[in-house]
Amino acid sequence: MKDFTLEEVLPLAQGLDRKPAVVLLKWVFFWTNGHPYLTQSLCAEIAVDPKVQTGREVDGIVARLFFVPKARERNVNLADVANRMLSGPSEGQSPAGYREEALSLYRQVLTGDPALDDEADRRVGVLKLSGVTRTEAGQLQVRNRIYRKVFDRRWVEANLPEAEIRRLRSEARTEAKKRRQAEQREAEIRRLLDALQRIRGQNCNGADDRVYSGYLPASPVPGGAHARAQNGADRPA
Repeated sequence: MKDFTLEEVLPLAQGLDRKPAVVLLKWVFFWTNGHPYLTQSLCAEIAVDPKVQTGREVDGIVARLFFVPKARERNVNLADVANRMLSGPSEGQSPAGYREEALSLYRQVLTGDPALDDEADRRVGVLKLSGVTRTEAGQLQVRNRIYRKVFDRRWVEANLPEAEIRRLRSEARTEAKKRRQAEQREAEIRRLLDALQRIRGQNCNGADDRVYSGYLPASPVPGGAHARAQNGADRPA
């Protein structure tokens, strides 16, 4: 079933029967992005509780329904989405291979990397069939904020096959090592530049001393012409 637009959601305000109904429905849409089941589930919870009057209280219902421990197992929709992503390999494909393919592509979508809606790619079919993604401008996107929070990166890593987890950890260690090496190189460059600056400063100070010394008068020499003039020895008779 196609997701609702905001305009299609707003008529549900009649069922909420309260003044801020439109505001509450906009908050519902913020979380569900028009997903039919999630939208109707939230509206049903709001309808039976007249105390719900603000967006913050809608947030509380969302958290209670979808974000508590075991919600992925207890909520019918969340359980179905998870099952479709984690189970059901194609003929001749191992369960681990199926799971790794589906979750690797989903992680790509989750992190915002481009993921083309390619009908020839069976991984795309898995994600679209599970309902966790939707297509926008030819690219796969996480379908709504509830799914993004429930099926987050921690969930992906917790459900990846062990071999894939080891590969990702190895990549993370490699990247961390590269960053440390780059930081060490930068620190060494800074030390060299500081040392060069100090050397240049010392050279400049030495040159100034030599320049200034050329303009200073010679020190009087005891017994010389300058001394005799001061003592009157060379005065005319």
